[in-house]
Formats: sequence, C-alpha cells, structure tokens
Amino acid sequence: MGRCARGVVRLLALVTLVVGGSSARPVGVRAGDEVPPGTYDAPYIRRVIFEREPIFTQKDRARVPWLPLGVVNAVHVDTRQQTIQRELLVHQGGRAVPALLEESERKLRATGFLVEVSLETEHVSPDSVDLYVHTREVWTTNFDFRFEKFENTTLLSFRAMESNLFGTGRQASLARNEDLDRTSWELGYKDRHLLGGRWDGGLDYSDASDGGAFAWHLDRPFFQLESPWAWRAEYRHAGTSPRYYLAGDQYVRPHGDFSQGRFELQRKMGEWGEGVLRLGLGFRVEVQRFSPLLEAPLYDPAGDTGGTIDLDGNFAENRDVYGPIMSLERTPLHYASRRYLDRMGQREDIAEGHQVSAALGWISRGLGSSFGGTWFFGQEHWNIVHGGTVIRLEAAATGHTAAGSDPNMRVKGQAWVNQYFSDAFSVAGSVLGATGSNLDRNSVYTLGIDSGLRSARPSEYAGDRLLRANLEMRWVYRTGFGNLVTPGLAVFSDFGTAWFEDEHNLLLSDMRGALGFGFRLGMDRASLNAPLRVDFAWPVLYSTHRSAPVVSIGVGQAF
Repeated sequence: MGRCARGVVRLLALVTLVVGGSSARPVGVRAGDEVPPGTYDAPYIRRVIFEREPIFTQKDRARVPWLPLGVVNAVHVDTRQQTIQRELLVHQGGRAVPALLEESERKLRATGFLVEVSLETEHVSPDSVDLYVHTREVWTTNFDFRFEKFENTTLLSFRAMESNLFGTGRQASLARNEDLDRTSWELGYKDRHLLGGRWDGGLDYSDASDGGAFAWHLDRPFFQLESPWAWRAEYRHAGTSPRYYLAGDQYVRPHGDFSQGRFELQRKMGEWGEGVLRLGLGFRVEVQRFSPLLEAPLYDPAGDTGGTIDLDGNFAENRDVYGPIMSLERTPLHYASRRYLDRMGQREDIAEGHQVSAALGWISRGLGSSFGGTWFFGQEHWNIVHGGTVIRLEAAATGHTAAGSDPNMRVKGQAWVNQYFSDAFSVAGSVLGATGSNLDRNSVYTLGIDSGLRSARPSEYAGDRLLRANLEMRWVYRTGFGNLVTPGLAVFSDFGTAWFEDEHNLLLSDMRGALGFGFRLGMDRASLNAPLRVDFAWPVLYSTHRSAPVVSIGVGQAF
C-alpha cells in the first residue's frame, strides 16, 4: 500500500472514531452516542405508552364551568407524538437506564411547551418494563410586553411568540421594541428538529429606525450528556447607530456595521469530577466598523440633544478579527429542581455544581486581522441548592490583547440568593459588579429601569465600572385561582451606580436607589410561566426632585 493510501485509511479511521464511536453497542443506544453507565443492567423497554393531558382536564373545567376552557383545548394544537419521541433518549426495544430517563424528563421540560413531565416504568417480566411518558400541554401562543413610564417618557414594547408551531416544536415570533434610541420590528424562527431531529437551526431579522440586523445559526448540539460530539455555526450582522459615550453620560450616535461569525467542532473528552468535559476547535470572525463622522449631535441621558461636537472622524474601535479558537467546557451531571424561582409554579431544573466555559483564540494579521494578538473568554456558573436556599454565582471575562496597547477586557461577577421561608414567602437578593479595561465606548455598562434600577430612565447611567444591588421580599398565593392564575406581591429596593474610572473613583454621592412594591401574576397553563410584573418605584438618593412613582410593566423577574 502506498504512502498516500495509508494516509487516507488513517484519516477515515480517525473520522470513524470521532463521529461514529464504537460499533459494539447494546440494543436501544443510538449510533453516535456513548454507552451510559448502568446500561447493561437496566431492563428492556417492551413498549412506550404516551399519557397526554390537555391544557385543561375535565376536572379543571368542572371547577370553573362558567369559563370556556373546553374551547381553549379545542383551538390549541397538541404536541405531535413524534415531537415528544424525538426528545426521548430511550425507546422501545432499548434499555430503561435511570440516568437517561431523568435526562429525558429534563429535555422535555426544557422545550417549554410541555409541563408536569414524568417517565415511569412498570415491570411486565423480570427483564422488561413498560415505559409511561406522562406530559401535559400548555398554551403556547404567548404575548410578552414591556411598559416603562418615566416623567414625560413612555416606552412600549411587545412580542408575540408561538413556541410549538402546529405541534412540531418549532418557534415563530414577531416583536416591536421601543427604547430611547430606536424603534424596531423583529421576526424570528427556530426549528429544534432539523434533519431528522438532531439539528437546531434559526433565523432572526430586524428592521429598525436606525438600521437593521440579520442572524442565523445551525447547530448539531450535544443530544445528551453522553453524546460524543457536536458542532455549531453562527453568524450575525447589524447596521445600527449605537450610543458612543464620550464623557460621563454624554454620547453621540455614529452609524456602525457589526459582524460576528463562528464555527466550532466539539468533542467529549471524558468526565471531570461530577461533570462532562468537552474540547472544541473552531474559527472566529469579528468585524466592527464605524462610518467616518466629523461633527455629530451630542445627547444626554434623556435622549435630548445639547449641541454638536467636532470629532476627528476616526474610531479606535474599528477592527477586523480573524483567527482559530480552542474551547473547553465542563457541564454538570447532576440537577436539582425547584419551583417559584424564576417562574410562577412550573418546575425549574438547576444544574448543581460548577459549569465552566473557556475559550482562547489567536488573532493573526496573516489571516486578515487588523492587528495581531489573542482573544479570550471565560465563564463560570456555580449553583448551590440546599433545602430552602438556592445560591447562584456567575463570573465572566472576555476581551482581546494586542501588542503595544492595553488589553480590551470586561469582567463581571454576580450572585443571586433565594431563601424560602415557607411555601408562600421568600426573599431574593442579587449583587452585581462589573469592571473593564480599555472598553469600546459603544459597549460600556449601563444602568437604568431596563437593567435593574427601577427609579431611573432607561440606560440612564453609563461607565466602565458598575455596581448594583437588589433585594425583594416575595409573597405568592400558591393555591392560585382555578389552576388558571397565580397572583403574588413584592416589596423591593434597588441601589446602584455606573462611572468611568478615568474620570473619577467610586463616589457614594453617585449612588442612586429605588424603593417600591409590585404585583405579580403567573399564567398557570401557559408556556410563558414567568411573572407578569407591575412595579411602582420611588426614587431615593437623588440630588434633584423626580416625579414618582416610576411605573414599569414587564414579563419576568427584574433581576
């Protein structure tokens, strides 16, 4: 055999090992997936029986006969059985491995359109079982809206989304977003079952008053924790006029074009402690370019102009980045579940322990980059669940280095604590700190009513340093009303500030706060089970008088 032929054989053997894995597999383990622990001791699945409840059962309808709940069931398109089967990691003729049954439950809950999921087995012989897959439908056509009113400024945004289009698990959305800078219309589509069910693809398009954006992604994600490989490809381009801060809270709005793309192949390397370790190799592209601007209107935090400013027409943030990347991920194997954490009653799965993601890239002039250096990213999530206490910690750092200049870097750390004192009463708190070095002036940190300070204008404060603290006492009437809605109340306080370190250090006199209360409402039988939030905030620690209360309405927790 010639040298070239031997090389081809070795390459084919390597591809077979990476993609296909071993050919000796037990019945029921899909090709391409590793054999999970306990597979050979688990009983066979004789048959899979699907027990599917509608949105409202007969018992629900009898509880409130004066409501047309039967009509809701009739107009709702139930999830197709094939859609449910594609999420399962076990099937008829395979093994009922407990770890795969638990992971299948989490996958079904993660779809967002199925709740009260359970997979239970019943022995029909010493070595075989029947598998019962129990699911309940929820209303999947959701409307998300946000209303913010500060003095003479009123902003209204909404989104309509169908998260289970025709029962196939596909998503389609239409949104109108309004802030001080722009008004935009957005369209989105996502299919989590492309090409036989193991591919995930999506498209997003937006048309804004100052430009627009387009994005797509095509992934073959890790189908399960034990899957040996995955790959992803994504691209996004936006042409908008972002805020470009010059000094303090004053900014201009030059037009810019921003493009990002990434391709990556990932391979499972084994287990590290109580987690799965994965290694990735890929290529990354980032292009950022502002149009030349000599003279521009100068804006204040309210979005009002205060004259013009002369610029030299060039922006240090203009750059082209091309280069290979290497990534490392650790995904936890164990999960806990809680309710009333970020949602209003539906079960939430929380990965226990450390979840680490890190990447390092090489920026090369030879590949077309405008400078040479390195790009880096690191993120750590650490969840601790013990009794009535849930602690979530997150730390992240990203940026790039270039020879002869300070690193462009942003670092953020945040902690969330939820303490449950009873079924109805809990306290939630959060502390956020962020810093940066040589940050792009179009992507600094901001603080306002849209980012956790409910007494301020949207993005009122800006800087390369940020501190924020939030505290809420939450009460939820868990019994609800007719399994339709779950109401709640909250009393809260917000404090924070943002500043540029090259202008001054942290000043306590710059700290701003809010005290207030709010109402919460959860839709029990909707896929969007996050709370509808209506908050009334009174400003504190402000040097000038502000009208009160500041009203904000949105969907989801404020922090």
